Amino acid sequence: MASEEAETYLRLMAESELRRALTLPKARQQPGMFRAGWIEARAASTSSAFFTRTDRSDPSDGMRRLAVAADALVAAGAIDADVARDIVAFHELALSARDRQTWEYGIAPGRRGSAAPPPGVFRAVGIGERVRFGADGRPAEVLMLALVAAPDRAVLAVITKPPPGMDHDRWINEFMDPVRISDDQGTMYRRAMFSGGGDAGESAGQLEFHPAPGPGVRFVDVAFAPEKPAVRIDLDGVQLPPPPITPVDRPDRLDRYFDALAAKMLGNGALWEMKDILHVLLDAGVIEPASPAMRRLVTVGRRLGVELPRELAEVPETELPERWVSVLDHDGAVDGPEGVALATAVLPEFDGTRLVIGGLRSLADRAELRVYGWGAFDQLDGHRTDATLGKFGWWARDDHGRWHVATVTAGAWDKAHADMSLELTPPLHPDATSLDVIITGKTGQVTVTLPLDWRNP
Repeated sequence: MASEEAETYLRLMAESELRRALTLPKARQQPGMFRAGWIEARAASTSSAFFTRTDRSDPSDGMRRLAVAADALVAAGAIDADVARDIVAFHELALSARDRQTWEYGIAPGRRGSAAPPPGVFRAVGIGERVRFGADGRPAEVLMLALVAAPDRAVLAVITKPPPGMDHDRWINEFMDPVRISDDQGTMYRRAMFSGGGDAGESAGQLEFHPAPGPGVRFVDVAFAPEKPAVRIDLDGVQLPPPPITPVDRPDRLDRYFDALAAKMLGNGALWEMKDILHVLLDAGVIEPASPAMRRLVTVGRRLGVELPRELAEVPETELPERWVSVLDHDGAVDGPEGVALATAVLPEFDGTRLVIGGLRSLADRAELRVYGWGAFDQLDGHRTDATLGKFGWWARDDHGRWHVATVTAGAWDKAHADMSLELTPPLHPDATSLDVIITGKTGQVTVTLPLDWRNP
């Protein structure tokens, strides 16, 4: 429940950070340093790029600290999301007005609405085919994971490998965006647009094209190069009914937040903002150090070597849930199968959201699950950090009994859509043939079994 004490704490923190910023030199805005930088960073990763630690002499570091505090207090249920957004937004305006802000976060005060998922048919088709072609006489390739078609958009989940040394923008503009897409009804779809991130060797993301194929479309043909035949993607297959939503016992919101923080640590091995988050909750009077959830969090942190506040040094350890123990027991495993799986599923609408799983890629040290969403995702516009853990809890268990925690490691969000890459830690069992994915929201839980039809193209 939101409290006046937590709101007062955040407002006083904003005032303190503003006074500190006024003692620093005025910012020098560099060309090209505008909101696009935030968009690229957010798409690249929720745990890197934009909210990296900066020197305390930079006003942006104060902005980061305030954002972390706001996210943590909202997630813990100690402050209303709109109040937190307004405090952070007005702090940014105050910095900008005094030429002390070096980044343009673009946070606007006031309530943020989110679009409901559109009505209609959602489809997902696994592909698992690699297309090799020439780009400037050099080898290039695109691995197609899945096609997701919804009433308002269609995306082709891909992993691309441009020719060595080719500029990323040129690769996208000349070889990805011009992809030709048509269907059995003679429709030629408008220019595709690639979004995603990566490095010089590989880019993971999706090609979005318009209009979205209607329910009557039986197949689409995708052609990446004139000299290569188009790849036909069948949309006329049987779409399994979505799995049911089952009710779950909901613990206290603060306990849920602590368990989510522990899961984040289990997934990434560390949460670099953990100490800051816990200091905020301690200073704001939110934490109950003796609670079972806090003891679980402290136990995981100690076993992973994560630095925790000194105030928690006397908190005793406790037994951990089976799934957490399984993840810890397989920490550092590198025995995962190499390949892609035709793993797709359309989930029912719940908590104002529609989710579609669009393919799985397995590597020796991890697995990556592509997920697309429609609806509300509880984003605090512009200042998403590691402290924001997302609307859903994600876990998975393969058919050999190995548990995996799934954390969002990359993605892009707006008021209507979310494109996410989830990393499963530890890697899948080397002989896994199916995977139960368990998604827990506010009102229930959905479990979907994905048969792992392995492809190693």
